[in-house]
Amino acid sequence: MKSKSLMPFENLAEGLKADKLDVFKREVKDTLTNGQLTEYQKTAALAKLAENTMPYPEVSDRAREFLELGVICNMFEGAAPYRPRYVSPDYSVPLRNGSDYLEMGPAKNLYDAVTMLLAAYSYVPSITGFPVFFGPVDELLEPYMDTVSEEEARQLLRMFWQLLDKQVPDGFAHANIGPRRTRAGEIMLELDYEFGNTVPNLSFKYDKDITDRDYVVQAVSNALKWNKPYIVNHKMNVANWGENYAVASCYNLFPIGGGSHTLTRLNLRRMVEEHEGDTDSFLSETLVESAKYLVEVINSRNRWLVEEVKFFENSFLAREGWIDLKNFTAMAGFVGLAEAVNILMEREGKSSRYGHDSEANELSTRIIARLHEALKEQPALHCEASENRVIFHAQTGIDVDIDITPGARVPVNDEPHIYGHIETLAPHDKYFDGGVSSIFVFDNTARDNPEAVLDMVHAALDQGLRLFAVTSGDSELIRISGWLMKRIDLEKFRQSDNVRMGSSNLGSAGVENLGHLQRRVNYLERSIVSGDRDE
Repeated sequence: MKSKSLMPFENLAEGLKADKLDVFKREVKDTLTNGQLTEYQKTAALAKLAENTMPYPEVSDRAREFLELGVICNMFEGAAPYRPRYVSPDYSVPLRNGSDYLEMGPAKNLYDAVTMLLAAYSYVPSITGFPVFFGPVDELLEPYMDTVSEEEARQLLRMFWQLLDKQVPDGFAHANIGPRRTRAGEIMLELDYEFGNTVPNLSFKYDKDITDRDYVVQAVSNALKWNKPYIVNHKMNVANWGENYAVASCYNLFPIGGGSHTLTRLNLRRMVEEHEGDTDSFLSETLVESAKYLVEVINSRNRWLVEEVKFFENSFLAREGWIDLKNFTAMAGFVGLAEAVNILMEREGKSSRYGHDSEANELSTRIIARLHEALKEQPALHCEASENRVIFHAQTGIDVDIDITPGARVPVNDEPHIYGHIETLAPHDKYFDGGVSSIFVFDNTARDNPEAVLDMVHAALDQGLRLFAVTSGDSELIRISGWLMKRIDLEKFRQSDNVRMGSSNLGSAGVENLGHLQRRVNYLERSIVSGDRDE
């Protein structure tokens, strides 16, 4: 074998023999005595250790080999999933109907509605142990705004926004606003600009045909200060999912009232390194075979969760109609497109480089199109939300990725000028029904001209970009691929302090391994005024 798996396939499952029992005990002790972890974080880590004593869901020998080689990576989900990776409840159901499980009646005013949502979030599972989706919070609370005075509404929303950050200390927790202006949404954007909290991560659904321009300008202004919200191509996502879709966790897409059983990914760099033929055979054989076994691994996990664990039979969320199995899918992700393209180009004796040369960029689109086609050819178990096929996702990378670029991005600090950057990324995005994010860093002087930045967003979305992350290089909030952490938390973690945000350990490693602080900075005056497109 040439490669070592990012997530060892063999685990303590295989009987906990004496040597592995010793390893298990040592890892438990290391967790208990780790001063960088809070008590909650220790509990979550211990639970994962216990889960990984279980046998992995059954797969073929060839799929097992792909896992061992690191071509397929199960994203540290654990050996035996007992809850979906991502759950996106329809929170309008308990607001409208109340909840027998929570012993709460229907919301009659804004006090009730805020109380219901804050209570509900405590009972929604995910891979992180916290909810990854707070819902379209403006739409959920807008019907109750007139039940209280203007001052009361502002105070209640202020409390709500603060408590999201304090009760859900995890950078993956995500709320949605837009595309239509609401009073609740306006206040939430104002509060988010004021607080600059890590949570909630935030997406602004934008459609220039229905979104008021000054409303989205406020969203862009927020993003230039705090690196959020994302600006989401609402029209493009509606074409895939209809109006009732969630942007959750670090920018994943699926239906509200559902979610994703799992996110398992292909490492395209590892795949190319294991491939011994030419580019054509890589496209026609290796990609197709890898897609087949990726879906097999996904199906094994879906089957275990639904049929053995019986999550949907046992969850009050399903019983009360907050979620429905028919609204669930599964995500097939990938990383390392840039490296795969560059290696294939080099093997052909060409200097063409992804993000900078048309030949390399065209190859990247061929790879994505063929992989998308191959994945959609494979039936996916318990994925009724996506017509029993997986959805395709450009995954943002994980902390152990070394020299592997997230999704379809251009490697950090090798990005072309912003026009070329958009032209590189946009042709892929139509394939990513499971989500993709593109990050563009602006110099802090752009904060004085959010209208000009919005014009760039318009151009990018019109070219087919699915999501535009507006980022500034000196914000207190650092964009870690698809989520956020505070600089102060980064420094505390580096000094071995424990940090309230459970995602801080991942963020610290991501800064070191993925170079999140070295992204190219775009200067608005040069980009817009002079129209300079040179490197």
